[in-house]
Amino acid sequence: MLHRGLLFLLIVPALLPGTALADKIGSPQQMELGELPLRAEVEHLTLVTMREPHTAPGPEDANSTTAAPELDAVEGAAPAEASTPAPPAEEEEERILVESAEMYTSPPGSMQLGPGPWLYFDGAFAEGGCSHPRLSEDGFAALAICAGLDDKNPRAEHVVIRRGYAIFRYPVPVSAGAIADLSSDGERFAVLVDEGGSRTVHLIDMMARQDHRVVGGWREPGNPVVAGEADAVAFVAQVGGKDGAVLAKLGEEPGAWRAFRGGSGVHVRELTNDGGRVLVSAKLVDLTSLYLVDPARGVAFDLSGRKGDVRGADLHGSGDAAVFSSSIGGVCAIWWVDMTTRRRKDMFSSVDGCYERVMMDSGRRFVVYEESANGVPPTHMYDRKDREVRTTVPKGCADTEITGSGAFLAVRCTRRTGSALFLLPVPEESESK
Repeated sequence: MLHRGLLFLLIVPALLPGTALADKIGSPQQMELGELPLRAEVEHLTLVTMREPHTAPGPEDANSTTAAPELDAVEGAAPAEASTPAPPAEEEEERILVESAEMYTSPPGSMQLGPGPWLYFDGAFAEGGCSHPRLSEDGFAALAICAGLDDKNPRAEHVVIRRGYAIFRYPVPVSAGAIADLSSDGERFAVLVDEGGSRTVHLIDMMARQDHRVVGGWREPGNPVVAGEADAVAFVAQVGGKDGAVLAKLGEEPGAWRAFRGGSGVHVRELTNDGGRVLVSAKLVDLTSLYLVDPARGVAFDLSGRKGDVRGADLHGSGDAAVFSSSIGGVCAIWWVDMTTRRRKDMFSSVDGCYERVMMDSGRRFVVYEESANGVPPTHMYDRKDREVRTTVPKGCADTEITGSGAFLAVRCTRRTGSALFLLPVPEESESK
């Protein structure tokens, strides 16, 4: 029997830890996709105001207890419960949304609540039931799924959004296990809601105060991904009784298309800012591969080729770059894909462990990746310019997200008394470099 390392060399030439290989991405493949019926029903959006922007602290409150100056000293800090106010009138709601967008035009660090890390929602309510953080490009908007906010149904989970200092709650409970996605501009989010015994995708435009119910020629939709700057969502779903993926675009020229068909383990990873292309992973034959799909044109690029089973992936908002992790023959690697040059390059690889979730910032400088490990896996932020790890998420923290600007990380940290979400500032580059 061949040694595992020798067998791997026969499969993928010269991929060894520390090497840097580059090869070409093939030409786009034709896919039988096609349009689907789309029906988007719009309702007026009423958000529950949990904290108004005019209550934001000033510079004199820089040492406020809502800051968490030392993460290791925060034992899952769970502030006292805060009652949830009744929804404001339409005029008041519009004032709050606009005012929250104008009050702070810089990242959360400008609130002068100490050097960080900060409690994700500033301790405005008991945050122990919150998970799956999502951040806008600059960190001005932040979202999470939170349980325990409804006294009549404490197990119900809701979307909670912070815009600047204001905090809102989406009044409709989300589906069990739902993960909401936030647009990079911080104006829209998408989530699954239970309706009549089935799940439905909702696309919420906070600034237009519109709640779009996205239904059409598919069944059993999965967690949606929202476009960064367009009214578009993509999600896994059953179409014609088969697993696949769907892209739905609203706005002036609405439409829906298959984004993938066939195979198993279909997973919608990301969507371009304009909502035109979808990053999908699926197992068609023997490997889980990664595809950049243009549903309207019916074509797809195979980004991973024969580089192993894809484990995690992310796409730049422009669609010009992607990053993914894979494993094959006992070797794991993280790959960078440049769609401008159509080349794929091995960033680094290992035989000692694998890499799971990966994500990038909008400047394409940082790659955040999660390692496989027993218990809570360590998460690192790699600087592509300096070719070294810039920072590592504190032990006991996971569920990491990065702002598009690369200035902040959101994490969920577990301590002896519970868990909570935190916002971490990314250390600045060393002056010696």
